[in-house]
Amino acid sequence: TITSFSVSGDNQVHLAASGPANRYVFLEFSPDLRSWGLAGTLQFNSSGRLDWSGPVNAGAAFFRLRQP
Repeated sequence: TITSFSVSGDNQVHLAASGPANRYVFLEFSPDLRSWGLAGTLQFNSSGRLDWSGPVNAGAAFFRLRQP
């Protein structure tokens, strides 16, 4: 579950989420909610928390976490 999401002035995405401890998820982005690209593979920590920051991909307007 995404608990926090923001984009800073320097085009950095900041994402926080909660989920199953130590589980891997895919962070995906889309310009149109139809086609999705992989932004990265992330892992929840042992407490089930995930914090990630990274650059915004060109054309990315939507983000989602998906289990492998």
